[in-house]
Amino acid sequence: MLKYIYIISILSFVCLAVTCQNKEEWIPAKGFTLGVNLVNPVNSIFDSERIGFSFFSRITYKNDLYFFGEAGFENISFEKETYSYNSNGSFFKIGMEKDLLKMKKKEVGRNDNLLIGVCYGYAFQEQGAPKFVIANSYWSDYQGKFGNYTVQTHWLDVAFGPRAEMFKNFFMSWCLNIKFTIYQKNPNIISPYVIPGFGNGNNKVNASFSYNIEYLIPWKK
Repeated sequence: MLKYIYIISILSFVCLAVTCQNKEEWIPAKGFTLGVNLVNPVNSIFDSERIGFSFFSRITYKNDLYFFGEAGFENISFEKETYSYNSNGSFFKIGMEKDLLKMKKKEVGRNDNLLIGVCYGYAFQEQGAPKFVIANSYWSDYQGKFGNYTVQTHWLDVAFGPRAEMFKNFFMSWCLNIKFTIYQKNPNIISPYVIPGFGNGNNKVNASFSYNIEYLIPWKK
């Protein structure tokens, strides 16, 4: 997976470097995109305990500003010798992105970007532990369970990365996301193993990569 991220990173930066050499007038393509984050589907191939998917959209606000929204789900279920765990949840993110590439340095006919953005994220999940065993060398082992209950998590998501137009209206990009927990509503029975869209439930701050493909649907003139 990392190999492909490195390849798209190199291609993206090559496209951005070529862009910076052009001095002609650039006219931005305006519209909205439909895209998919490929990280979770690829991870599901190698980790059968986790299943996830998310899609997103960018909507042109101004030449260098975009509304951004993403929604998806992530489910996890596994059983170990001394405990089992399951979680089913969904999430959404909404925010703004800014293109750091100056318009005068853009290549005519292309819509490459270097984006930085801030989003608010929210996840709702049901989790439980159908079985757990506490070993005791003196008394007999204790076996119990936690029934399913809901956990809600709010976070701030800061994102940065390049986006390249590979073909007409077809984009590929990668992005580094730094996520900060704002608030979590949890009865504190057990910590979430994974929070959908956020990551490791034991951390207040998480970092992750997203690898995206998207298609632009231009506004009608």
